[in-house]
Amino acid sequence: MYIPQNFMKIEGNILKRLIKRISLILAFTIITLFCIIFCIFPFDLFQIYCYKLFCTDFMSNIPYHVETFGIENNLVMFGKFSKYNQSWCNDKLPLAYSYVQNKYWNVGFLKYYQLKQIPNFLLAAPILGIFFSIVGASNQKLAKTFLQIFNFNTVHVKANLIFENPLLLYM
Repeated sequence: MYIPQNFMKIEGNILKRLIKRISLILAFTIITLFCIIFCIFPFDLFQIYCYKLFCTDFMSNIPYHVETFGIENNLVMFGKFSKYNQSWCNDKLPLAYSYVQNKYWNVGFLKYYQLKQIPNFLLAAPILGIFFSIVGASNQKLAKTFLQIFNFNTVHVKANLIFENPLLLYM
């Protein structure tokens, strides 16, 4: 099949740009997924370790003074699931961290937002105001850059937006 040289030159440039953009997006996606997995993996390992430790029965060599302290303070001992039968072990997604936060620290999802925390929110208000004003001022530039990155017809992409707004340097 014969293809004219001019056609190859025109189509080659567009095809090269398209392949370059797709490869950059694919590389960014792979790196992002790797970073997410790298960050979540230790947490998952610890949750599996806690599940094996506290949600199964096995013989353990706990020193007497540690076991006595645990019994006196009503703490859950590892390897004795049938004795303590913890509720988090039977959840669809057993997370020991959420159980410990709720039972021992009295914290959890949205439990921080109480009336007694209003002074803390007032202390944070100036910084939050600065932050949201910078985000609002930069919103148009970021949207334009996002469109340039994912628009295959655009050749030039500006990458140093953070340096255009001097307030962003101090955050």
